[in-house]
Amino acid sequence: MISRAQEPFHFYSRLTLTHMTGIKAKNLQELLEHLKTVPESVIYQHTHRFLQQHQYLVPEPPNDFGYWVTHMLLDEELGERLMAIDIMRYHSLSDLRQAMVSVIESHLANHKNLHQVPEGKAFHFMSAVRFSMPTH
Repeated sequence: MISRAQEPFHFYSRLTLTHMTGIKAKNLQELLEHLKTVPESVIYQHTHRFLQQHQYLVPEPPNDFGYWVTHMLLDEELGERLMAIDIMRYHSLSDLRQAMVSVIESHLANHKNLHQVPEGKAFHFMSAVRFSMPTH
């Protein structure tokens, strides 16, 4: 016997809007401090959102944090460690944030370089604002 749902199933479409938070970092210490406190929607924006938008790229592009550390702060060692974090193995954005914070804190414990990026090269923290809308 086939049972029927009491209510019909509804499909929804999701849209994501990028929101500038106004928070920026000019060095590794500032990146770390903001990374600890920004909303999880910021962590999502700089890790999962890019992969979702550009899933056809091979190899997968790194997260924005690792990219900025490598190319703007010119710290290839730390950038590589941040890019090596497998974002899909974490079950929550909170756990992913903690993994990135731990990598940066460990690096800062052994390297005191607080290189400042040139004007215009700061890391701008952006947030992902998601909307779900019913489809027809």
